[in-house]
Amino acid sequence: MIIHSLIDYYDAQSKLGIMPPVGWSREKISGAIEIDDDGAILAIHDLHNNFMVRTKSGKEKQLSKPSILTVPQIPIRTVNIAPGFLCDNTKYIFGLEPGKTKKFDKNYKAFREFGIRVLEGAAGSAARAMRLFLRRDIRDELSNEIVSKLDTGFYVFRYCGKYLHEDPEIQNIWNENQSSAGEGEKGICAVTGNEDVIVATHPPIKGIPGAQSSGAALVSYNSPSFESYGKTQNMNSEIGRVASLKYTAALNQLLSDETSHSQLGETTVVYWAEGAEKAYQSIMSILLGKESSEMTNEIIDSLYKALESGRLVDADGIDLRKKFYVLGLSPNAARLVVRFFHESTFGELLTNIADHKNRMEIIKPPFVVDESLHPWQILQATASRKTKEKKILPSLPGDLMNSILRNTNYPTTLFTTVIQRIRTDPESFTDPKANPWQKAAILKGYLIKNKKKRSITVSLNEDNNSTPYILGRLFSVLEFLQNDASNGNLNVTIKDKYFGSAAATPGRVFPLLIHNSANHLRKIRSDQKKITHYDKQVGQLLDRLDSNFPKTFSLEEQGEFYLGYYQQRQKQFTKKIKEGGE
Repeated sequence: MIIHSLIDYYDAQSKLGIMPPVGWSREKISGAIEIDDDGAILAIHDLHNNFMVRTKSGKEKQLSKPSILTVPQIPIRTVNIAPGFLCDNTKYIFGLEPGKTKKFDKNYKAFREFGIRVLEGAAGSAARAMRLFLRRDIRDELSNEIVSKLDTGFYVFRYCGKYLHEDPEIQNIWNENQSSAGEGEKGICAVTGNEDVIVATHPPIKGIPGAQSSGAALVSYNSPSFESYGKTQNMNSEIGRVASLKYTAALNQLLSDETSHSQLGETTVVYWAEGAEKAYQSIMSILLGKESSEMTNEIIDSLYKALESGRLVDADGIDLRKKFYVLGLSPNAARLVVRFFHESTFGELLTNIADHKNRMEIIKPPFVVDESLHPWQILQATASRKTKEKKILPSLPGDLMNSILRNTNYPTTLFTTVIQRIRTDPESFTDPKANPWQKAAILKGYLIKNKKKRSITVSLNEDNNSTPYILGRLFSVLEFLQNDASNGNLNVTIKDKYFGSAAATPGRVFPLLIHNSANHLRKIRSDQKKITHYDKQVGQLLDRLDSNFPKTFSLEEQGEFYLGYYQQRQKQFTKKIKEGGE
């Protein structure tokens, strides 16, 4: 289903003139080799584009990127020698690699033999000049100055100021070569249903962080244990040559477009709409946390209103019935791992994301600008603050996105990891710089979705009679009481000493905390208003407990405890700000 959807995307892009035809690909090109009528090198033109960027320190820095051109497709390479046509690196074109003394005679020879074979019979002057170039031993013509300017990227050829691969005669020759290319066993392609050459290897997928820079395989049988019926490598998948070229080209194009993919930990999330309309991809990228503009936010708001009113087509031309696909990929040693694949209508997808967004809505400090908790922020909340490298469970991004896209239960590992982070690092749940509201939002969303806790609300719910929730609130009140009694001059607070144990074993901790609170009340005896305030709050919360303090709390109950603590704390902070007139 994944490959079929990508092929449909490729065909739609081809109709729009965006995707190159089969046998062609868009590649990063470092330079162009200008040749004359005799095939001699006139010049090597640098095709890098220079631009200025501003660094974090405010200084301007010049960067350089190769040009992107549509060229004859570069063949798949592992350890084999496989030359390109009119486009390749210096190992094939010149038999050398910049900065190395090693010669690549076999590559050099293969590039020439393949090019001459493809151009055989071509009558045009451009093809004739290229054939002459391929018959020359141009290694003797390269000066040290030319070699010093080469890099390891791809190079193309120019003749009379025009790219050779854009010459109409040469293009036709290459297209005919591609239609008859692919020697091997023919069969019925398992994806298209058409007769085609079943290929043993597919073009690599590039642009997945953590995968090999040369590209990784989406379909790969790299061990005899995966093979069957005497077939080797991808012959087991029975995917035809044309299908393999199309799906890989489509996925590579999506990975090269910033509005078509997002990064969640080690998982790359790729998304596209049926018909290849980019407006849908842009909206999805915003929903996953990429920067938005006022216009895109207005469009998203109007889409939610369209869903609420039952309209299927929004005023901006977004069809909520449009099929939409979301694919999650992560790197592995041998091939790409598919973490998830989701197909639905765009309207259904928006509805599921909106439900998730509402579940994760939580009261925040006044200085927090973020209105929504994006998936990447959820994952960051599970990582330890004590290490520079934010390690996230490899399976968590895929599991999280699956739950959001399908509107199913959140992964248990999400909840347990956040509980563990709060217990081992209490400051992460109280320090404003650590964004504790994010962890609180995760606890709230999980308890509502997975545990059906309908009494959990956006802000403090004073009618919530859950014992863990009440004790979380009580701990917050006692913490504020201790702070007022010491005028904020304590090095170690009850939060530092007892926060985690109070949530896990309240029966052991709360009797001690209540006893100590009497001492704290005596320290503020000069302020009768505060004494009355705290005495009333503590008394009311204790009166709502059904019995003595429970000996232990389950993980679910610990989540309620922390949520009660957070929401009570936010209410008390809000009250202090109002009283201070800020």
